[in-house]
Amino acid sequence: MKFRNLFMAFGMSLLLAAALSAQPGRGSSSGERPSPIAGLTAEQHGKIQEIKLATRKEALPLQTKLQALESELKLAITSDSFDESKVKSLVAEMGKIKVDLRMRRILSDQAVRALLTEEQRKGFDMNLLSKRGHNPRGKRGPGKHGPKGRGPAPRPPAENAAGE
Repeated sequence: MKFRNLFMAFGMSLLLAAALSAQPGRGSSSGERPSPIAGLTAEQHGKIQEIKLATRKEALPLQTKLQALESELKLAITSDSFDESKVKSLVAEMGKIKVDLRMRRILSDQAVRALLTEEQRKGFDMNLLSKRGHNPRGKRGPGKHGPKGRGPAPRPPAENAAGE
């Protein structure tokens, strides 16, 4: 009897796993997210993918340069002989690259938006407006779950009740 119950539980867990992996948007091996734009035609989808690919290709050398500058900045900041002018120039160059990357993203969004019908544009705009600030590393910062999202937030030190 125990073997039969164990076999049934195993079979049910396999069915549950199969049902969960068959849900749309889950278990996709392509790594591509479903489009937030409803009702895209195959032609629109293809053109949007071309725009995204071109934008990513243009951004890649800039992102690589930005990472190199970030490393150089860390070395300059931690150097025994701090050079303020060098640090300022690195920060300024990093700022220019960030502006360039942001503008490329905005222009890409505008190119996608131009392909859409009025109804699709409404959904696209709502999605764009509802996005929160971009955080590439996924760090949360302090909050309900503390710094970096691990455990409870630390409590501030309690003041001494004696008034010292």
